[in-house]
Amino acid sequence: MNKELASQTLRTVATKHMPKNARQFTWLYTGDKKRSNILGGRAFSKPVKGKVIHIDDQFMILKTQRTHFLVTLKSLLDIEPAVGDNVLYTEYTPRRMDGSYLYDFEQIPGSTTIILTVSRLSNWNLPKPDNPFLQQLVDQLVNMEAEDGKRTLLQLLIDAGASDWKFYDELKLENNKFPWPALEVSLTYPEPGRLQILYDQGIDYYQINWISASKSHAPELIEDVSFDDLPRLLGKLFDDGRTLKDKITILSREKVKKLADM
Repeated sequence: MNKELASQTLRTVATKHMPKNARQFTWLYTGDKKRSNILGGRAFSKPVKGKVIHIDDQFMILKTQRTHFLVTLKSLLDIEPAVGDNVLYTEYTPRRMDGSYLYDFEQIPGSTTIILTVSRLSNWNLPKPDNPFLQQLVDQLVNMEAEDGKRTLLQLLIDAGASDWKFYDELKLENNKFPWPALEVSLTYPEPGRLQILYDQGIDYYQINWISASKSHAPELIEDVSFDDLPRLLGKLFDDGRTLKDKITILSREKVKKLADM
């Protein structure tokens, strides 16, 4: 429905901003949770420069080329530009473990991997746990979607600054920290701290511990967590919506004519 309304809005606006000899225009709509390309995979747009030609309660429209436009939902933007501003628009795009975006070439020593499409997001260099229960947890983080529908649980944690991944197998002598198989990872957003996910095989449930680095915040403990509760609970802890915003960078402002110049 949003895309249909966006199309109607664009048709009334675009004709005012096209060359007189142009009869057609092309456009991109980035307001959907998921966009698919012709290969059936996920589609993500690279940052694009354009001029803001229209803003209303729902949409922002950019003119990016002579007869090409971009339309998105205003609610997705981190800041609201003004009509006439020249901006750099950066759509939210999930990242890999190294911080690169999905549309970036994947650099491997001695070669370059060009990604044509992404349909299922892969395990990007996470440590390989020996414990099968921990590997199952990794697979769930890699493949389960977050509640926002735009990224996986792994990508949600990457957006929260995940680093220093550690696995603890309760059967190994060097593990004297947890009574069950456990994953521990450092996060920086929305504040620095350590996330611990433990798996209790006896009752087939997870336990989530969030230990903030701030002494003023008491540790949070969530028990009896089923695997399908992970999206809701991890989102509640580490997703305030801001990391999902599309970024607007103002390159130049619309010049306001002075009365003396008119």
